[in-house]
Amino acid sequence: MSGSTPPGCNGSTGTSPAMSTTVACPVDAMYRAAGFDWGTPDGMDLAGRCERWAGLPLLFQPGTEWNYSVATDVLGRVVEVVSGQPLDRFFAERILEPPACLSGGGGLVSTAADYHRFTQLLLRGGELDGVRLLSSRTLRYMTRNHLPGGADLEAFGRPLFAEVLGKLLFWCGEDKIIYGSEAPIWQPQWALEAFWNFQLPQDLVEGYGYPQLTEQAKRKILGENLLRLHGMDVEATRARLRGAT
Repeated sequence: MSGSTPPGCNGSTGTSPAMSTTVACPVDAMYRAAGFDWGTPDGMDLAGRCERWAGLPLLFQPGTEWNYSVATDVLGRVVEVVSGQPLDRFFAERILEPPACLSGGGGLVSTAADYHRFTQLLLRGGELDGVRLLSSRTLRYMTRNHLPGGADLEAFGRPLFAEVLGKLLFWCGEDKIIYGSEAPIWQPQWALEAFWNFQLPQDLVEGYGYPQLTEQAKRKILGENLLRLHGMDVEATRARLRGAT
């Protein structure tokens, strides 16, 4: 992709990360105009998409912030070029068929049973049913926090998480939100701690009327709501967990 950053976006303009949360950036509009709004243009394969993306600017300079992107799609194209195979064939021959295991992400459609096998693959250090798919070194690398200086998304990411969470709290209420992420499957502690320490920015609370993210709301989102959804008593479960430690 192009290394340029258009005016109004954080990067070459010297705009501070704090300001980048309020300054309008035209990159999203440019992607929508190119046909990448909620999907991709009809009939465009992965090679064509990467070629189109290469002509669009970045949202910010690499390594300065984090945001959802098409990076995984681009990596899939790298796999195609290196392997000389279409991505679906590479997945079928090198990943999905040997351990009969699907990952369920990035466009793959899977089942809960398959995803459980994927988690077992991770728990066993990259090996399942006698087939090694990942080296232990690769597994340690992929389950590590790669943000500079060990930062979390509150400090490094754009405020999309805060905005989405604020909307959910406002429209749905704290009793109907359940925390979930496939990212820290191997070691979730850092992600859980990041959420526990997270607070909605005051400009969102004051400007949009979003509720404060209280400790009570965090407890519900991190587990109590899920327990109630499954008909489990929160206090009894808490006491049982305390007795197990």
